Amino acid sequence: MASDFKYQYEKICPMQEMSLMHTITCILNALMDTKDYKDNMRSYSDEDQKTTLLALYLYATMWAFGGCLSEEKGYNFKNKFNVNFRGVANTLKLKFPEAGSCFDYYWNIQSKDWSEWGLKVEE
Repeated sequence: MASDFKYQYEKICPMQEMSLMHTITCILNALMDTKDYKDNMRSYSDEDQKTTLLALYLYATMWAFGGCLSEEKGYNFKNKFNVNFRGVANTLKLKFPEAGSCFDYYWNIQSKDWSEWGLKVEE
């Protein structure tokens, strides 16, 4: 995916590979430093902990790589990314809901599944 990203996706600003990795770690750090994460992970089975960590890594990767993609110049690169990223998530058995795009969801630590942003964020 990283090699595809470099050549097949147009970004809204130049992104160095190290910047993408740094972004992933910053997002992961923020997600793992929440009360919700700390409280729930203690009570989870080993399998649920692994699934949650993988989902959070997937989420951080989604925003690090997909957040900087262009939606202009006659082609929406975020849509292409969405299709490819859903394939990666499916392979990892972390399938996104069918509706919308991967960017419409976050990993809900309490329900251990993808949830819509619209349910969490007020307009």
